[in-house]
Amino acid sequence: MRFLCSASITTLLVLFCSFANAASYQSHSSIREEIHRFLLEELVDNKDEITVNVGKLDRRLRLKQCELPVNVTLPSTSRRVGGVTVKVTCEKGPSWTIYVQSEVERFGFVMVATRGLRRGDIISQEDIEPRRVSLGMVRGGYITKTENILDWEVKRSISIGRIVAPNSIRRQLLVKRGDVVVIIAKNRKFEVKMSGVAKSSGAKGDTVQVINQSSKKVVEGVVIGVGVVQVPM
Repeated sequence: MRFLCSASITTLLVLFCSFANAASYQSHSSIREEIHRFLLEELVDNKDEITVNVGKLDRRLRLKQCELPVNVTLPSTSRRVGGVTVKVTCEKGPSWTIYVQSEVERFGFVMVATRGLRRGDIISQEDIEPRRVSLGMVRGGYITKTENILDWEVKRSISIGRIVAPNSIRRQLLVKRGDVVVIIAKNRKFEVKMSGVAKSSGAKGDTVQVINQSSKKVVEGVVIGVGVVQVPM
């Protein structure tokens, strides 16, 4: 009986020491939970949806229990989508810092072509539509709003179903180099119209150079319409 009591006490002491020892170290699950919470708060966007998969810590890693919740930050050099590295620091109690890799996938709606668009085409409402995609997989940028590119000109051909990239379109050129244009000079009382030849191309609001066909002088003006340039009087 004495032997059994002694064995039981020894077992309890071993178990107690094991639990006490485990409690003195920061649990990996608490670290991963803090990282998950931080990334959702830091990267969430009302327009987009994100999923976060926090990487597992090495089972051999034993970190002293932090007296406060660990501090999680995103280094300035870290990406914000795809493979994301976060910095985890214990700021009260034992001093330690680790870096943990996580995967962040962001979904959002981007504009895609509903038909094959060729160079020189002018984009209309029927030419594009929104599609939900994983933004981390997009290369070359994307457009999120239809109205941002209506009446823009296709600079590079876009296949049907492909994402409309910013470098494949440009604002519609209302004045092109070599075009005969109308030069308007006006103030509150007078308006004078002259004929000219454009020396450069431009979209609405751009400043272009024009040769006044009467005086042969080169003047600068702002494109205000198709083939129309306004110059200061």
